[in-house]
Amino acid sequence: MACQWGKKLVNQLADREFYLLLDALELGLVDDKGFRRQERVSVANTRNPFSKEVFNRFTQLAAVKAKIKQRTKPKILVVTASARDPFEAVDFYQSVFAETGAEVSWLPIDAALNTLWQQQGTEVAGCTQLEQYQAEVLGTIKRKFVYPDHYLNQQQWCREPAAFINAIEQADGLFINGGDQSLTLQAFKNKDGTDNALLKAVRKQLEQNQLIVGGTSAGTAVMSGGVYQQKQVPMITNGRSEVALLRGAKADVLPSAGCNKDNQCGELLNDDLTYNSQGGMGLFKWGIMDTHFSERGRQGRLVKLVTDTQSRFAFGVDEATALVVSWQSKEQLEMQVVGQTGVFVVENKLADGGKKNQVLTHFATRDDRMRLQADKLTIDFASWKQASSVSDEQVKATTSVTESVTLPVTLSRSAEVDDIFAGENYLKAAHNLCNSADKSLMFTSHFQGKQIELTLTKAEHWQQASGVIESDNTNKDYCSYQNMAFDYQLRYTN
Repeated sequence: MACQWGKKLVNQLADREFYLLLDALELGLVDDKGFRRQERVSVANTRNPFSKEVFNRFTQLAAVKAKIKQRTKPKILVVTASARDPFEAVDFYQSVFAETGAEVSWLPIDAALNTLWQQQGTEVAGCTQLEQYQAEVLGTIKRKFVYPDHYLNQQQWCREPAAFINAIEQADGLFINGGDQSLTLQAFKNKDGTDNALLKAVRKQLEQNQLIVGGTSAGTAVMSGGVYQQKQVPMITNGRSEVALLRGAKADVLPSAGCNKDNQCGELLNDDLTYNSQGGMGLFKWGIMDTHFSERGRQGRLVKLVTDTQSRFAFGVDEATALVVSWQSKEQLEMQVVGQTGVFVVENKLADGGKKNQVLTHFATRDDRMRLQADKLTIDFASWKQASSVSDEQVKATTSVTESVTLPVTLSRSAEVDDIFAGENYLKAAHNLCNSADKSLMFTSHFQGKQIELTLTKAEHWQQASGVIESDNTNKDYCSYQNMAFDYQLRYTN
């Protein structure tokens, strides 16, 4: 009985309290000589070949920068500032990139250290307070006992801020981990929102074609920012699709994780769509970036953020997938999809015609290339995919029927999907529509007694391309598409 009561009590803790409890109980794997047992990675034995491909591709791109500097081995810096415990993932990423053939180092910047510098300066005495700032800013305790080597390393770097700039200037690649993009941003921005010295150095090296910057999860989302087409590009920070479509996007607020457990959410819900109106690091200025995309049904939240902020473009990157971005000038952007699945693109174009809940969407999959020039996006499907299209006359006929009839007969397949935003349901439904003769399908989602009716329609200038590749003795089927209209309506079911 006591055990069940204790479990119930622990489950009621807000996330910050829960993780503090785990910190207090955690013991470091340190031997009697003071050496910590380190995590090791075997990239060659990973179960997902696409993850291996993505990491190897990043190292290869960094090697191109190294060759320009007449080095044979690329230097990669890993940043773990997205995590509440930045020490936890250091071993993992150092081991990963060492396995791919890079000379890898940890750049020990995080929100706690950046806050310490701003409040205490860079004098040696201030760095003795690092543990206190970790507790206050990150909500972590006892890290110097669990990771004594990382703690001492960061403390030493704290006393030599110029070493951070030197490391960035010498690097060929910089990779940012996943977690919370708001924490990442705190590591690279001053309190007044300006770039700190590290971000200025990263931006300079990137613009001079000396550095490639990559990231996973939060490390991708935080790259959004800057100004595109005279509009500030925001950074997404939270949200689920069905909640977003019903409640809209909330600017410059963020519910603390698990705030519903202790009634600390205020007027927010734990799953509300929130965003930073000033954007993230501003390394990718052409649109909003989102991640874990198809796997978590995030299409609705990205569409809603685009329409509520009147952003022009947004890009949702799937797991074990990368969007490789390059440019000769800021006016012409080249992108390629690498890895397992694809990149979902929201183009806020149809909204100009008066339908505020309708946008164009595209899905570029493995090996597809995209080009953005003069605010026009074009997609070149991979040569191994079979391309096909629907004539504009066919699409117009279908669109007129869709607008005049609530449930067109072509929507019969939608009944097979209970909630379009659950798991990979949207990915699978759009894939089936892409490969089918149907021109339009309707789906539903629900939240708090309200129903969302979503219609996906092959719009004018519809293009698609299908193909199959073999990976680990299994076939993976792809269907890329351009110009699928996303249109939703709200219904009250009570």
